[in-house]
Amino acid sequence: MAQSDITQKKATGWHRFMKFRGSHLAQRIITFNTVALCVLMVGILYLSQFQNNSVRDRRTGMVLESDLFVRLAGATIITETDPVIKFLKLLDTVALLPVSTGLEVRFYAPDGVMLAAKTSLKGGLKPADSGITNPIVEGFKRVLSFFSNLAKQPYEKQELAANAHEIADQLALDVLNGTSEFRQRYTADGFAVLAIGRPVIVNGQNEGVLVLSTVEGYLEQIVGQDRNAVLRVFMLALAVSVVLSIVLAKTIANPIHDLAEAAEAGKQARYRDLEPEKVKIPNLMSRPDEIGRLSVAMREMTSALYDRIEANERFAADVAHEIKNPLASLRSAVETLRATKSDKSREKMMKIIEHDIRRMDRLVSDISHMSRLDGELVKEQMRPFDITQMLENIVDFHRNQSDALGVELLWDRPSSPIYFNGIEERLAQVIVNLLSNAISFCELNDVVRLWIRERDDRILIAVEDTGPGIPEDSLETIFSRFYSQRPAGEFGGHSGLGLAISKQIVEAHNGVIWAENIRGSGPDADREIQGARFIIGLPT
Repeated sequence: MAQSDITQKKATGWHRFMKFRGSHLAQRIITFNTVALCVLMVGILYLSQFQNNSVRDRRTGMVLESDLFVRLAGATIITETDPVIKFLKLLDTVALLPVSTGLEVRFYAPDGVMLAAKTSLKGGLKPADSGITNPIVEGFKRVLSFFSNLAKQPYEKQELAANAHEIADQLALDVLNGTSEFRQRYTADGFAVLAIGRPVIVNGQNEGVLVLSTVEGYLEQIVGQDRNAVLRVFMLALAVSVVLSIVLAKTIANPIHDLAEAAEAGKQARYRDLEPEKVKIPNLMSRPDEIGRLSVAMREMTSALYDRIEANERFAADVAHEIKNPLASLRSAVETLRATKSDKSREKMMKIIEHDIRRMDRLVSDISHMSRLDGELVKEQMRPFDITQMLENIVDFHRNQSDALGVELLWDRPSSPIYFNGIEERLAQVIVNLLSNAISFCELNDVVRLWIRERDDRILIAVEDTGPGIPEDSLETIFSRFYSQRPAGEFGGHSGLGLAISKQIVEAHNGVIWAENIRGSGPDADREIQGARFIIGLPT
């Protein structure tokens, strides 16, 4: 692979990264997902109150363990009557008790004096450290400390004990006095201590008190382990959330960024020459989501816009060409008028000038009407109306024109009304244009027929005449702008936009219009043309 290709690929990847990095949408997606996860974790901590649960679990275990120790101590002296032997056996029992990690057992005489003690650990403990150090973890630890301080608040009003030994001594006195068998307090160093006291009753006689308590720092170690577990889960969930957020953000933000960039570039005409690829909307139609739909819609909209621009350019060129003809005729007539001295020739030139002026006026009016037609069709409301009644009114209006020319106008009215949802005035304009054209091409005793039918899911409207028909090579071009094929005597009397306007109106109603020749029957049917037919198909 060439070095330039490698450099180009790296540049493209870096460009996409920078494009993603600068996306406000991508930043919001990542931020919101991360904040939501943090809020969820804080809510879990607040609702679960894991520190109290750990203390409660440890307390339950200590209760069971203390009951077991009391039964074991009582069983060793239940048959002894000598106080000295009882005392020695109790001391031996305490020394042999299997004390769990982090706990300490003490035995007190009936007068409250501690006689023996055993602990599973020497000295205090420090809360466990997760080994993870970064701003997120430190902030999370501060949140945990906040909840830990909330747990300490009910005990801060009590007098703090000097150490765990003092808490055990106070609980032993309470057990001997029959007031309490459980105590949870904080030492002056801020350590939480749990203590469970049980009297050793043998044969109905109190032989002393066993106190099982946590060593200083043990509960903090348990809480630290739970906290570290939560931290690990949180960091894993946070990493997964960030990765998925980045993937989601790139999946959403980058395509939208490309679409927006293409749309912004497309409005600047200079880009069409310098960087043609920027005006092409990315093709994301393979995506089965809203972004794919947006890409398809934007591509179709852009294609329609460019089609309209090209159509306007062609229209402007056609207009310029059509206007040049009467202008050239005017110029020639004016120059001839200046040179001629004959009144007859001057009168002839004046008629030519007057004819060309009327022709230009008609041409400009039709061009103005056609250029506004699209906007007017969008603004006008489509409403249901009786299309048969509209056709009957048009026939009545044109009957005087046809009678004056000796043309028979037939109206084949259906037996029942036909309703259509559209713009009545515009469709009437189409029918008027078709009827006027048909009558103008007919001669004396010719016939023009108008009919309407409902066929399946379409409404068909036809205008037929018995005139000369349409040249076969003009059946398609007849609907083009400025196309006009009239008898020599009618030259310049029509702009050639009537059928183009009619086609535009019909297509705005999701319909179609076409022309065909009417042929007679018999062996020469392929050659004999007996008239023309214009058909309009509208959806029901």
